Formats: sequence, structure tokens, C-alpha cells
Amino acid sequence: MKYLIDPLKHHYFDFKGRVTRKQFWIFLVFIILAGFVAGMIDAFIMYGLTGSLLWAIEYSEPWITTPFVLLVFIPVMAMTARRLHDANRSGWWQLLLLFPFLGWFILIAMLMIPSKTANKYGDAPALIEEAIA
Repeated sequence: MKYLIDPLKHHYFDFKGRVTRKQFWIFLVFIILAGFVAGMIDAFIMYGLTGSLLWAIEYSEPWITTPFVLLVFIPVMAMTARRLHDANRSGWWQLLLLFPFLGWFILIAMLMIPSKTANKYGDAPALIEEAIA
């Protein structure tokens, strides 16, 4: 649960430091699933129960989804920057998202690089967690 709430509660604007792959991907999957639920709620509001199952992709009034995206945009960018720091890359590499497909695949590959020892962005997060425990 700490991987889901902690980035929103304690690290909302935190673009410094590092996070592990596990922390990043658990948080990202949670955000994607929550976004899907928000979209289904919008579709339910617009079309009712049966229509929401048929028209979930084509709703036109995102009353729930828009505030959700605005709420999580900065924490997702901050978490991605910290994950890139763990891979010894600058957070500015997120700009690859502006280049469809090729940029996305390059960024995903960078986000999958495993944690190493200390780098210019700080100590490895796994080593910090072990020291605390």
C-alpha cells in the first residue's frame, strides 16, 4: 500500500532522488487501473449501465476522468523522473513521450533498467530500504 499512497501523499512534487522498478511499476499500474475505473464511471454517468459497457471508449463528457488526470499528472511525472534517476538518466528523458512509438519504446526500455549502486542522483533505493529495516 505504501507504493500506492506514498507518492501522492509525501512525494507529490518530488523530482529528486530515486525509486526502484517495483515502486514505479506498482504505482503506474495503480494509476492506469484507477484511470480505467474513472472512465467507466464517466461512461456510466453518460450512458447508464448497459451503455457504459458498450460505449466506454466513446464518452464525451469526462466529469471524473479530467480531474483524475489533472490530479495525478505531476506525481506520475515526478515518479518517472525518479525512476530515470535510478537508471542514471536525467528526468528530461521523459520528453521522449512527445515522439510516438519509437520514443515511447526507448523510454520504457530506460524505465526497465535495474537499480545499481549509488550514482549522481543518490544511493540505490533498495540499499536504503535494507538499511532502514
